[in-house]
Amino acid sequence: MIKALQIEMTLRMREIQRWRYKAWRWRYSILLGTLLAFILFYRWQFIVKPIIVDLVNIPGDKSPKVVVKSTFKANNESQSNRCILPQLRLHTPEIDALHQKLLPLDCTDVPDWVFVDEKLVLQYTEYASKNLDTSKVTCNVKYIYRETEDSSTYEYIENVPIGKYIIKHDIFVIDCDTSLFNTWSRPFLKFVEQQRFRKPAAPQKLDVVMIGIDSVSRVEFQRSLPLTYEYLINSMGAVVLNGHNIVGDGTPQAYIPMLTGQTETELPLTRKRYPEANFVDDVYPFIWKNFSNAGYVTAYGEDVHEVETYSYRLKGFRKAPADHYIRPFFREIEKVIGFRKELCIGAELLHDIWFGYISDFMAGYKSTSKFLLLHQNRYSHDGNTLGLEDAAFAKFLKESEEKRLFENAVLMVFADHGARFTGLRQTAQGSLEERLPFFSIRLPEAMKRKMPMAFENLKLNSQRLTTPFDLYSTLSDILKFESLIESDFNSVPMPLPRSMSLLRRVPENRNCEKASIEPHWCACIAWHSILGTPLATELAIAIVNQFNAFLRDESDICAKLELSKIVEAEQYAPDKGVLQYAGAADADGFIASFSESKKTDDYISHRLVFETVPKNARYMVTVQFNSATRHLVLDANAISHVNKYGDLPHCIISRNYFRGLFCVCKDRI
Repeated sequence: MIKALQIEMTLRMREIQRWRYKAWRWRYSILLGTLLAFILFYRWQFIVKPIIVDLVNIPGDKSPKVVVKSTFKANNESQSNRCILPQLRLHTPEIDALHQKLLPLDCTDVPDWVFVDEKLVLQYTEYASKNLDTSKVTCNVKYIYRETEDSSTYEYIENVPIGKYIIKHDIFVIDCDTSLFNTWSRPFLKFVEQQRFRKPAAPQKLDVVMIGIDSVSRVEFQRSLPLTYEYLINSMGAVVLNGHNIVGDGTPQAYIPMLTGQTETELPLTRKRYPEANFVDDVYPFIWKNFSNAGYVTAYGEDVHEVETYSYRLKGFRKAPADHYIRPFFREIEKVIGFRKELCIGAELLHDIWFGYISDFMAGYKSTSKFLLLHQNRYSHDGNTLGLEDAAFAKFLKESEEKRLFENAVLMVFADHGARFTGLRQTAQGSLEERLPFFSIRLPEAMKRKMPMAFENLKLNSQRLTTPFDLYSTLSDILKFESLIESDFNSVPMPLPRSMSLLRRVPENRNCEKASIEPHWCACIAWHSILGTPLATELAIAIVNQFNAFLRDESDICAKLELSKIVEAEQYAPDKGVLQYAGAADADGFIASFSESKKTDDYISHRLVFETVPKNARYMVTVQFNSATRHLVLDANAISHVNKYGDLPHCIISRNYFRGLFCVCKDRI
């Protein structure tokens, strides 16, 4: 009986324990569920609430309705907010590893048969005289004249007498043969003075010589062209602008402000994909027109045809923009050798032709005021072969000085921006170098004697923040220099204009906001790293998702992008207060409008560098992000594809350049 009672009591105790356990487990489940719900709610509200993307300046949308806010920048009156120029390193193991030793170019494997002497007479080369029966050689000349940007007219002169025939036009092709199976041909670019361009002598006016180079930072110029740099600075007394900062992406956003004082989007529409686009010379107030109207003879050209500044994306020129315009020459050679395939034209090096043309132009119009602008692309746009012309460049400068060709000239040797597609751009320093191109200015001695304050200001400004806009005002001062007096160079206009002559004093406290440089392009903003944080990942994913949204209508031909890795992530840290970004200031959405209000707002600039797959595209993107509202502002002007994409977007690039930044054509995977 007692034993039965003990068994029953044990069973009851176990039942009570089971009930207590179930009750405890039920209460625990409720508590855990409540806690989990709270965590999920909190995470939704403050961590993973979807990021809302506002788009600005997207090409194709001519009337963007989005008004966005932005961060940039701190109190103008604070001395700490002036631009602190970064100290770029000339050499590091990482940078030096990207500069392979260059072998000298040899163009003699196919020797020329004829050449043009100093009197423009065709002569047989030494090779032809020794190896050919010149009595059996027949040569024809084909002159090439510009008709439109992409077409030419030709004049044929057959069986010209070698040793007597005088060339009459800058651009021509010579074809020679001794038989059906022994032929030779090559295009020529040779300066020929045109009497109709000879203007009345104006010795009091300053000549302007502008030699541009694509994709070369201030320190890269020193690395790749040390002989040229040394001669420019130490022998010619050129002044290097150490704080010269770009204001946009690519060559047009350097040259348009420099030559018009405005941005592309402040000017009438010229983008050729639009039916209503204008020719650039019809609507752009190029400053070389002012020089031409003042009696200058002008020369302009670039050493590429396919991707020329005003013809690749823009509609180009209706009429030849200068008295001497060399585009037809490079159109002709690209039909034969292709774009950027060779640096030899016949048995001549391209840069020797280039420098020879400048020398002959300056000598040929010795008694006429001159404006020359030539831009070189082939040696530095996609690679690093610039060093191949260093000795020749330095020699050209030395010989020009000895011949006194630049005696009355303001000489500018400069670059449009730093490297964008080379291995250097992938380094930690590369993004700064892209934003700080080389720019040097050499003033003639007579000018320095007449206006010593102008030279002193230029030297002072070499350590201050400058932009392409400033070159427009500088060129304007050069054009009217003889009418200026010393006191003109002592004053500082107030309020400060966007474009300031570098012959006048640029204020020490000038910063990117005052100079109209947006955060994405500013080399003097204080950033701190957020690499490895959840925020960096969220922002990168949101941006890539938006890239895919841009390609939604092209999903049949363009691959979907996925975030591969984040290389850099930085956040802008303002000092005191921030300005209000009011949105796009023009109908096409390229211009950012900033308010002068000191009102603090919650949008902060973030700059990310990341890669996507397939094909490992690398992007640098600057966005504005409001952590309270989870709104992210993505501006098309602040998206840079920083490694070479080649023909990956071939299926779309000619139809939509903007989407081509993100498209990897499926047939290239």
